[in-house]
Amino acid sequence: MKLLYIGVFYVSMLSPVFGQPLASFQTLPYERQLYARDGTSRATVLIEGSVTDPAIVRVACFMTRAGKPDQQQRVTISDTRTFRFDPTIRAERAEYGVSLYAYRATGDSVLLAERKRLLCGDVFVIYGQSNAIGLGGLDQSSINDQYMRQCGYAYGATDIPSAMQWYPANQPYGAVGAFGLYMAEAIMAVTNIPICLINGAEGGASANQLNDRNANSPTDLTTFYGRMLYRTRWAGYQGQVKAIFFKQGEAEAGSSALGYQSSFDRLYQNLRKDYGTAPRMYVSQINIMARGQDNAGELRDFQRRLKQIYPSGLENIATVGTQGYDGIHYSLEGNAQIAREQARQVLRDLYGQADTIQVNSPNVRKVIQNSQHDTLTLVFEPEMQLVWTADSVQDHGNGRYARLLADVFYPDNQTGRISTGRAVGNRVQLVLRQPGPVQTLTYLPPFFSDAKNGFYDGPVLKNTRGMRAFSFDKVAVVRALPAITNLSLLSNTATREISLSWTGSTTAATEVVLERATAGVTPFVPIATLPASSTTYREKPPASALGQYQYRLRLVSPVSESELSNVVAGQLPVICSLSVSLGSSSTLAIGATASISATVTGALPATDGVLLRWAGEGVAGNQTNPLAISGLLPSSTNVYTVTAMQGVCSATATTTVTVQTPCALSVAIAGAQLIPFGETLSLSAVVTGTQLGMGPLTARWSGPAGYTATGTTLTQTALTPNLSGPYSLTVEQGRCLATATAAVVIEQPLAMETPADTIRVGPNPLRVGQPLWLLLPRGTATTPLQLTIWTLTGQRVLTSTVLPTTQTELPTASLRPGLYLLNIASTTHLLWQRLLVE
Repeated sequence: MKLLYIGVFYVSMLSPVFGQPLASFQTLPYERQLYARDGTSRATVLIEGSVTDPAIVRVACFMTRAGKPDQQQRVTISDTRTFRFDPTIRAERAEYGVSLYAYRATGDSVLLAERKRLLCGDVFVIYGQSNAIGLGGLDQSSINDQYMRQCGYAYGATDIPSAMQWYPANQPYGAVGAFGLYMAEAIMAVTNIPICLINGAEGGASANQLNDRNANSPTDLTTFYGRMLYRTRWAGYQGQVKAIFFKQGEAEAGSSALGYQSSFDRLYQNLRKDYGTAPRMYVSQINIMARGQDNAGELRDFQRRLKQIYPSGLENIATVGTQGYDGIHYSLEGNAQIAREQARQVLRDLYGQADTIQVNSPNVRKVIQNSQHDTLTLVFEPEMQLVWTADSVQDHGNGRYARLLADVFYPDNQTGRISTGRAVGNRVQLVLRQPGPVQTLTYLPPFFSDAKNGFYDGPVLKNTRGMRAFSFDKVAVVRALPAITNLSLLSNTATREISLSWTGSTTAATEVVLERATAGVTPFVPIATLPASSTTYREKPPASALGQYQYRLRLVSPVSESELSNVVAGQLPVICSLSVSLGSSSTLAIGATASISATVTGALPATDGVLLRWAGEGVAGNQTNPLAISGLLPSSTNVYTVTAMQGVCSATATTTVTVQTPCALSVAIAGAQLIPFGETLSLSAVVTGTQLGMGPLTARWSGPAGYTATGTTLTQTALTPNLSGPYSLTVEQGRCLATATAAVVIEQPLAMETPADTIRVGPNPLRVGQPLWLLLPRGTATTPLQLTIWTLTGQRVLTSTVLPTTQTELPTASLRPGLYLLNIASTTHLLWQRLLVE
């Protein structure tokens, strides 16, 4: 069957004269297509076609990124009538779009084609059976698949080539599944690189069914394998798949696991043949099924050993102990957990992320029985830190019950032989109820269900990051190598060296692993791996606060190891370089909390072993760094001392905290405050309560009409009525402030005795509400008069224009009792007169 992956596209835009297509395309993107990124995290969007309308003289390609213009290319049509564009897109959280326009000589333009939501990113292929999809709770997921894609066809399509199209990863429902969606989400959260997921898994399919490859037509659409391969080639992903995920084995574990290894090998070889050696392959060890075959444990053990069988480009992971398991499938939470754990491996392997420690499932390397035949030691990868969970208490509605982790280890396939266990570093030690030789050890049953629960719900062995250990089946138990028992130590205090010696091994050991513990710093950790023939070792251990060191060693071979040797201890002199410093002396506001921070330098490992001891006013009980002290008294001077101690080393520092003195600053204003018209105003500040060390004293004056001045004295000449009013003085010294105000009255000049032929005002004194009359001599011109009345403090209370007659009543009915200054002025008259209102 010959497949055409890039077809010819005809545009339905017709010439208005001839009714012919304007152009045809040999290469054109699909809507929502994801292009695999290259080594520069880019991809080329190739567009090729030819113009069929002779009136077309130019074709242009416009590209948008996230809805905004990004690139454009233009081609002038030559005699060949062809055009080609190659814009590039980047692997990022941004969708691209392309629009193709044709132009006639007249300048008219016509849209030839438009494609939207294009992406650049990575390609993952998922294969297996139902757990490779993960439909449990999928309808409840809230994955945002805007930057995820899948290519395929609707369920039940009979003409697959015609039905092929690009979809968001969530469509059609279940095409990708929870495992792929949550894995892509976790990866993209770190990388921001879009992902295409092609999931070819089939529920209930056996390895043989999934391995059904037509050698003459690998993309045979009648096979599971062929349909998945067809989709990757239709998308143009030959040689561009980043990783393949295989989750399968339940079919055989529930029926017969015989021949599974050969079936998997054929599948592995076929995948490498069609997808190449570049994609990294990830295989999941299946969980414990509720019902199955006795040899299901052998199948899981084969999946555990896949990295040793296929050492290049393959990684595996355990699923036992995953939440939401029902004996066959997983809830949405379970599928999400598996996906996120898988994503950590992918981020480490394919994207260079630094999160590498203990992201794998712990995998047993060897099982060793001691010479007394009463313990078994399981050795895992060196970086693993195992956790022994003694039991698991469950309640599924039929009462609480407990399962013991020791009960799922089976020496020689026998139950009940392990009494307890413990984990130390990358080792787990099992204690036998009765001493006796053991040939093999199995962890976890081949299948499980009982009256309490229909599936296995723990406990399980895991590492400190929660990754569950692979189950294993009939792993050979080897005898421990004879241990070294005569390790000795010499300390050279002059050179600060420690020399170790022991008797050489005569066993099959290939290495000596030497461990050191530093008192107060680290427990035993490996410091050197030596040839088995070594009998001495010398070192200058890193300085420590106590100068105390312990050593031990172990003989190791590829299949076994010895118990630990005797422990030897040495003492070296401590060279102290410890110092501590405090901030400079400070002044504290009244009522504030003092914070004193100590800085320690020169600490020997481990720096968290430095003890700080504080002394001073208000220090009580255990104190932290920084030291916080409240309730210090005003005007007090407080000395604080900190002593840093580490082992035999100590250092001391001192600082002073001074609390501010309460402010006593006050000010009064001295000087005459009733000033005759035209005289000089002279005021001065009388300041008390100044304090030494508080800084200089400043004084600021403010008064009527925007008047300002500085200094402790105020002098103002040529006083006029508008300068009457309050004069305020503010004095400051440091944080202390005081104010005072003086009410200054500028007297107006007394009116002259008015002759009989001039204007007169009366009566004076005037009763409240009584009319005030203005009298003019007969024959006086009646030009308008301006009437103004002030209080003696300079406040204007009345302004009015009066057109007088011989006797005119003035508008003074609103005046309250008091002494006022009245002014009447015109072009010919001027009157200043005091007016008393009673």
